[in-house]
Amino acid sequence: EDTPPITHEYVWSEPDQAWTLTKGDGLTQDRKHVRWNEDRTRKTELQEILDPKTGEVVRRIQRIYGKPFPNDGRMVLLSEIKNPGPEEERTERVYISDPNAAGYGHLKSVIYPDGNWHIYEYDKQGRRIREYGPWLNQAPTTDVTKARVIHFSYKAPTGSFDTGHESARPRLILETIQGKEVTRTYHLYSETEHWEIRC
Repeated sequence: EDTPPITHEYVWSEPDQAWTLTKGDGLTQDRKHVRWNEDRTRKTELQEILDPKTGEVVRRIQRIYGKPFPNDGRMVLLSEIKNPGPEEERTERVYISDPNAAGYGHLKSVIYPDGNWHIYEYDKQGRRIREYGPWLNQAPTTDVTKARVIHFSYKAPTGSFDTGHESARPRLILETIQGKEVTRTYHLYSETEHWEIRC
């Protein structure tokens, strides 16, 4: 017996200036508003999830996109806000926007609504060399004596069989907490082999 098709319907509302998606199961409706700034370098999307029986909004998610890079028109997500208002949950992202800086165009930091955070550093080839994160209740910082840090090295160990294959992959991943080493992992690559050594 053939399964009947499921239809998802988009409807444009002129008064709301928004699209509404009614999913085929009829259980949810999504409404999306999109607003641009004057020079179209910033876009705000508001997604509202509705109860299809009552039309009431049960959840809102606001996403703000921007073009922080002077030399390209790429648009990236800058912030996401769940249920905007007094009890909102906000995630903020910052990108490296200086064309002369190592890691230009990459994510520099992200802060989550629960207080978790990450800060990233890169080499001139755009490879991640350090990732900072919280230890206990530490606020965002690049002080290795206060944070949990993952260090990445791309230099092959001297005397190993590593041929330099997969040069974008780290050869050493070192984790420190408040400046003290807690783990280290070596990776060795050739054209046919990959070895992982944990210490």
